[in-house]
Amino acid sequence: EVSFVIHYFSLEFVLIYVFGYPLSLLEMLGTVSGLFCVFLASRNHILTWPIGIFNSICFFFLFY
Repeated sequence: EVSFVIHYFSLEFVLIYVFGYPLSLLEMLGTVSGLFCVFLASRNHILTWPIGIFNSICFFFLFY
């Protein structure tokens, strides 16, 4: 169901607390994909591009 998916990707859904800061699933996906993208870029790997695009999409929806 669509509302089920929207609930988990909303900023009100707290996935984990990091040093007292509530981190949503969308923020976690954006951060982890960004770190992974930097790691792959340091290895000059081709998957840097699609993961970087996914990272940009996550942060677009986070800050929109």
